[in-house]
Amino acid sequence: MELFGAKKINKNTLLSIELLDDKKKKLTKECEDLLIEIFKNFDFDKDGFWNHLEINSYFKTTNGSRLSKDAFNEILESFDTNDRQELTIKGFIDMYYLQTLNYKEETINDFLKNYDEKTLYEKLQPKKI
Repeated sequence: MELFGAKKINKNTLLSIELLDDKKKKLTKECEDLLIEIFKNFDFDKDGFWNHLEINSYFKTTNGSRLSKDAFNEILESFDTNDRQELTIKGFIDMYYLQTLNYKEETINDFLKNYDEKTLYEKLQPKKI
């Protein structure tokens, strides 16, 4: 558990952060920015898409194992891909929009596999203008 100022940062603190922009029916800008950063971190060949290896690397990091063939195919059928059947950043963001809409805690759990609590808290805080 991290301390941020006088505030303890833990999973419950992270769950209290809004990840959805209900008015726009999409993820908050901060959440989208975080997903773009994650996407780029796993885009090993830096081509702007996730191939089979990159998708499985991400899921192994977040879920502890590679995707089954059926789960992999379901992602490719359900979300935006390029002509080579590689996941686009739009597809990745859309995937997390649906997950967050129904299972916010699962989204936070996935993020915590990539960032510590304090860093995640800082990245998800709305930016003050």
